Order: sequence, then structure tokens, then C-alpha cells
Amino acid sequence: MRGLHTEVSATGNGNLANSGALTTAASSELLFAAGVTGTVSTAPGSGYTAQVITSPNGDIVEDAVAAVAGSYSATAPLSAGTWILQLAAYGAAGQAP
Repeated sequence: MRGLHTEVSATGNGNLANSGALTTAASSELLFAAGVTGTVSTAPGSGYTAQVITSPNGDIVEDAVAAVAGSYSATAPLSAGTWILQLAAYGAAGQAP
């Protein structure tokens, strides 16, 4: 079981949603991002795997695993418009945040 370590979110308008940066405490933390848009998400951001892009509204869920402790952000390209993108980092049970 993984516990939430940290999270970040951002809103904007344009053709690339960006969650803003968070800092992981350790390698192998799960990076889980979810976004909604007034247009359509077209793909996951670099280094992320899309788990779902909803149809017809184009919202996205994507994830990755942190290679090392450090700073990470999530992105998602989309048709130009408004967006919200959130990113959360989850560590292994018992792992200090």
C-alpha cells in the first residue's frame, strides 16, 4: 500500500497543461496525474503513460515512476483551451514523506 507524500496542482489556458513541480522524497515513488480540460487532451506528457483519455471530453489520467528523488512535474498536450492538472506522489507504505 502506498501513502500520499506530496501533491501540486495548477490551472491555465493554452496548448500544454503543466501541474507545476513537486519534490519526491525517494526513488520509485508513484507519480499520478489527472487533468480536466475545456478542450481535449491529446497525449500523455513526456515520461508519463496515459491510463485513460476520456471520450468525448478528453480528460486525462497518466502516471510514471520517479527514477530518483527530486523535482517532477506532469504535462499533457491539448487542443488550446482551459485546463486543470494535478500531480500526486505516493511512496511505499512506511516510507517517510
